[in-house]
Amino acid sequence: MGLDQYFEIQKKRSEKELEEEIRRIFINEQPSDQEIENMRYFTNELAYFRKFNALQNYFEEKFNLDNCEKVIMEDYIYEDLLDRTTKVLTAHQQKTQTEAEEIAIKLLPNTEGFFYGSQEYDEYYYEDVEKLIDDLQRMKKMELDDDEDIIYTCWY
Repeated sequence: MGLDQYFEIQKKRSEKELEEEIRRIFINEQPSDQEIENMRYFTNELAYFRKFNALQNYFEEKFNLDNCEKVIMEDYIYEDLLDRTTKVLTAHQQKTQTEAEEIAIKLLPNTEGFFYGSQEYDEYYYEDVEKLIDDLQRMKKMELDDDEDIIYTCWY
């Protein structure tokens, strides 16, 4: 078990598509409201992180995100995360380890959680920061249809 984190693209099904999918899966049963809600969207994974608790901490602090909840990625979230991660990575590359860690603690701090993994500011932390920058830049450039959103979600 552990902290699994996803950026996904979700596309809302039309009412007709939703009804067809419900009939196909549930045949003669009545699905619960939650089951219907879970089927309302097509989803595809865009990026995955494992136990990058600093990223989870960001969403918990900013959006009070809990297990399996979703946050729709808006432009200001991309900008804020890119600003923070770029400063953290630049500090890691240009400053002493102590100075870089102070900046990381200020801008993108780790957090504790039962399944959250290490709280160290080590090479794994900075590899995740670098991957997050690449993923955010790629997702930010994506052209979405009106019925599509990019979301962040987690499972632990």
